Amino acid sequence: MTSGSRTRASSVIDVPTPEAFLGEVYFGLASRFRHVYRYSTVPLLRRENTAEHSWYVTFYAWAMAKHLMRTHPTLELDLLVLMERACFHDMEEAETGDMIRRVKYANPAMKIALDDVAQEAIEGMDSRLGAQGDLTRAWSNSKLGPEGVIVATVDILAAVPYLVTELTSGNRMVYPRMAEAAGYHRDLLARAVDGTRDDTATDLMWGRMIPYIQESLKVLRRQSRPIAIDPVLEPAVREVAGT
Repeated sequence: MTSGSRTRASSVIDVPTPEAFLGEVYFGLASRFRHVYRYSTVPLLRRENTAEHSWYVTFYAWAMAKHLMRTHPTLELDLLVLMERACFHDMEEAETGDMIRRVKYANPAMKIALDDVAQEAIEGMDSRLGAQGDLTRAWSNSKLGPEGVIVATVDILAAVPYLVTELTSGNRMVYPRMAEAAGYHRDLLARAVDGTRDDTATDLMWGRMIPYIQESLKVLRRQSRPIAIDPVLEPAVREVAGT
């Protein structure tokens, strides 16, 4: 997902015919989504595709928003905006595939080039659907504002149940990915703590993410302890546990 800094607008187009619309919905770019698999360099018992991941992020975002609004009665969130952003946050991967995070962010020039490809792919899909910029805006803004903070948080947290299921099913090879996930949790927690220094709606929302991130990190740590491991995997297990 891009940072949201790109502001190039989609051109306004005519509404496509029902035939063209269904052709794009059924067989267009979005239809590739179910064929894009995550954790592509890891031996896995069951692979998760990006469409599944996006559904879980959407569900987790909705559930977290409802929980937040119950625990903070004065909090107002736009659930439609939230769910649109969660649903579309990785939509560009139908074109680019799911690149490993540590590779994607290692080279700034490559990240910019990938963002350009992603932008063009989303704008093309937007145009063919006759969405007149709505899809592009939801995607570009997916991690901006209070709703975007929730999406950014659950996008990281969503890895936990998948990795834990793999581990408890006997796949010890996910320990290195759990170590990475723990590191991303810590980075996210640092961002949330830093956000408490201001009183904007976005920063206040970051502060509200802290207990969720902390609890999710505890799940990773608890699940890493009972499994007997070999020396090759021990460093990754220690990384998960933060020791």
